[in-house]
Amino acid sequence: MNSRWTMCLGLLMVAASVAGWVAMGLGAETRSGSSGFGSGTDGMEKTDGTVVSTTPQSVDLKLTGGQITLHAAKSANKSTKEVLSIIGQLAPQDSVTITWTQKDGRKLIQKIEGRGTLDGVVTARTDAWVNVKPENGAPQKLLFPWAGRTPQEVATLDQKLLKKIARARVGDKARLTWEISDAKRVVDVRYLSKTPAEKSPSHAASPKKKPSHPGASPRRLLNQVKRLNRH
Repeated sequence: MNSRWTMCLGLLMVAASVAGWVAMGLGAETRSGSSGFGSGTDGMEKTDGTVVSTTPQSVDLKLTGGQITLHAAKSANKSTKEVLSIIGQLAPQDSVTITWTQKDGRKLIQKIEGRGTLDGVVTARTDAWVNVKPENGAPQKLLFPWAGRTPQEVATLDQKLLKKIARARVGDKARLTWEISDAKRVVDVRYLSKTPAEKSPSHAASPKKKPSHPGASPRRLLNQVKRLNRH
């Protein structure tokens, strides 16, 4: 009898252990989901997609199986400001990866990553950014890259790339490779065609300046001044 109870008890313990392992496995699968349609309540979700459209505070992404809308959080912290800045730089057809969590039925953006190329005509350039207009689309502003991420480096732009970008003139056709870090920044540039350089002013001899007294030579005027001084 004792051996029978011992066997039953052992079987019950094995069954409980198996049930626990199955539950743990299902929970882990839910937390690690990355399809973009998970609950997100137990952690971060990552979604890869193509930008369809944006508003100042949201992004619509096209996925393999549909479309998803993600929103910036309603806060004034540095992370949210960075997300809003990047949203403002995104353009249709950009391929991005967005990390998000879900709260109160809204998918809130935590981070935006991405990399791509932009072909277009340079419409403006400063010491910090360049505007490029693709053939079909609105002009896009791409910031120049930082040389690093430490406080000492954050104010120093990548000098090697700056020299390449410094060659850009309005009207040039260029292919810019961009990458999203704290913003959408240029990481490489290739010129497809250059506008003709402006011609320097001709060095033709300027016409001789006429004397203030027509017909009078400088020597004659000097003699007249000397005579007047004697009197």
